[in-house]
Amino acid sequence: MPFHIRTRERIEDKPVEDLRLSKDDPPFTRVELKAVLRELNPKSSGTRRLTADICIAAIESEMEVFLAIANKCLELAYFPRTGRPHMSS
Repeated sequence: MPFHIRTRERIEDKPVEDLRLSKDDPPFTRVELKAVLRELNPKSSGTRRLTADICIAAIESEMEVFLAIANKCLELAYFPRTGRPHMSS
């Protein structure tokens, strides 16, 4: 089972308080991000019907921007749930 699936299963349905990281948690690195990208199934469709290969290409084209966003989420302990948000018209 890919690492990201195991990680997601461990955190789903946990209260946000349980997901807070300590101040000692280091930021994500390029090496870690590349390792996660290698584990993705390139044709697996995500919640917005974006295949992993599209997401991989986008992340790889602006890896520093993505790392900055991911690390800000880590700093703020912001971990969005999977699934589509309700869209009002």
